[in-house]
Amino acid sequence: MSSAQALSPAKLNDARGIPTKEFVASCREVLIPINEHVSYFSVEPLDEKERQRLVFDPISALPPKVLSLIPNLRLVLVPFLAAEASSEKGGGVVRISFAEPSGDKRWFSDYQKTKTEHYIFVAIRSDDYFDSHVLFYQALASRVIEHADAELCEMFNLLLDTELKKNAHGEVNEFAWLCKKDLLALAADAEDRQRCLDAYRDAALADTLALYLHGLCCDIDLDNGPKQLASRYIRLRLHLLRDFLPPPKGVALFPDELVASG
Repeated sequence: MSSAQALSPAKLNDARGIPTKEFVASCREVLIPINEHVSYFSVEPLDEKERQRLVFDPISALPPKVLSLIPNLRLVLVPFLAAEASSEKGGGVVRISFAEPSGDKRWFSDYQKTKTEHYIFVAIRSDDYFDSHVLFYQALASRVIEHADAELCEMFNLLLDTELKKNAHGEVNEFAWLCKKDLLALAADAEDRQRCLDAYRDAALADTLALYLHGLCCDIDLDNGPKQLASRYIRLRLHLLRDFLPPPKGVALFPDELVASG
């Protein structure tokens, strides 16, 4: 299938939409380079302000090591994503569409990989649910963790163990919070506890890494509600991630660092 066929409005408006995997196979010639590591494409036209917010701001704030871990990164901005069960064993199909999917099928990001490229799809008409930056950084964080040195997970887990011993309440995001509640609800079964501990560690690292990447790009406000982890613990986590994934030159994690460097 040619790029023109894959990107035609008729194809995108088809009730089923285009599978992201199919799109990857036909869109290389329309990708727009941002730098030697990253290219992007938007299914819908973007004005200059939208390109800056949705593409250049989040990409320019990425730590150089992220781009070495995830080479040939491709950001694809789409109106909506819809997930459906696959007839093939082993997973579902995520499709691109202009039409808003029903609630049970609506998806927000997807990842596809070729032999040399990493594609992250972000549904940009989903701002009423999630910020597009958050969707991008959450998807990217999972990829970074897959390719990072084992030392990153080991050091992060040591921080988590310390937090658990101190009965630190809350988390940085909802998914990690739910995993933490599951873990704390177990008192005796060692096998179940280890399973929940592993799930919690994975979720906490992914959520904290997404927060770190987002914080390099934007000024973000943390929810001060009852589910929120205390800021002193969050700061220790972010410092650890900064040591492993230093920001690009001229980008700071905390406002006081900009003052100090100035």
